Amino acid sequence: MAIIRPLQKGDQEQVAKLFLQLTKDFSVFNIDELLLDNAVESFVIEEGKEVVGFAALVTYYLPSAGKLGNVEDVVIAEKFRNKGFGKMIMKKIISVAKEKNIIELQLTSSPEREVARVMYTKLGFHVKDTNVFVMDL
Repeated sequence: MAIIRPLQKGDQEQVAKLFLQLTKDFSVFNIDELLLDNAVESFVIEEGKEVVGFAALVTYYLPSAGKLGNVEDVVIAEKFRNKGFGKMIMKKIISVAKEKNIIELQLTSSPEREVARVMYTKLGFHVKDTNVFVMDL
């Protein structure tokens, strides 16, 4: 039976393997810094002793908008997809966001991730018409 629990230091190796499904260059992952960051709550899905999913909630406050949240790095191991794990971890993130009185929850999803985008829509997310500017530092 799958359980969702907070990320722990011992999860580094398994989570790093999951993240290879999101990006080829994963040299920036530092679990110690992540666990110390009070603005980030990270969760894993564990099936047996195997970490099969990950998602993070980043909370921040904007003077013009109030308390907001971003969902980041949602990933489910390939062999465990289409079994409800993505929905399960997203419901956990949404629940925590509500507990924190976050007024708006945002996420980004690549157009190629069609199944994930359908899931997000079914959970109540909608596409926001915006132009995102990015600067690499």
